[in-house]
Amino acid sequence: MTDASTGEAAALVELYDATDGANWKSARNWLTGAPVGEWQGVSTDDVGKIIRVELYDNGLNGRIPSELGDLQYLEWLSLEVNELSGQIPPQLGNLTSLERLDSKAMS
Repeated sequence: MTDASTGEAAALVELYDATDGANWKSARNWLTGAPVGEWQGVSTDDVGKIIRVELYDNGLNGRIPSELGDLQYLEWLSLEVNELSGQIPPQLGNLTSLERLDSKAMS
């Protein structure tokens, strides 16, 4: 089994950096040597492509980075109940495999 490409991993690092990852409720294995499929909230398929990022109510604070548009196999993105600001980057339109996007803000 292979791991996510360098570009996919870099997109997740951008998400971490842009949303104050050091202060997330849980960032288990993020920015470690662990395969990205073992990072909190990240799921990969059987060949290691990132297919899900689920960080519901995890203390994300900031903007959604445009680099998430590089996750070409992403099927599900859940960023609900966080303190995200700004607009959804147009690059997310590149996610042709995306079936579900959850991004409701906290009330």
